[in-house]
Amino acid sequence: MYYGQQVFASTVPVTFRAGETIRYDWDNDEPGIMQVDFGVYKSGKLVSKRLVASGRVGSNWGYYTVPTTGDYYLVARCEGGNDNRCAGGGSISKN
Repeated sequence: MYYGQQVFASTVPVTFRAGETIRYDWDNDEPGIMQVDFGVYKSGKLVSKRLVASGRVGSNWGYYTVPTTGDYYLVARCEGGNDNRCAGGGSISKN
């Protein structure tokens, strides 16, 4: 996510199998001043718990156990999708 340019950011879809555990995370960077909420999505719907990384240099991570095989991706929203003063990035991977 680039400061002043984006309100939302998303990873590319990654295929996970049922029973696998996904680790998802977000790290905020300077000069971003707003918090970012993020979570794991499948088919356009939030499937994990939504987490928050505080502004400036906040970070957070979580785990999600996949119930059904399919494509999952991370979506992040700057100030809940209401601002573009965030900077940073996240990832989604098999734990």
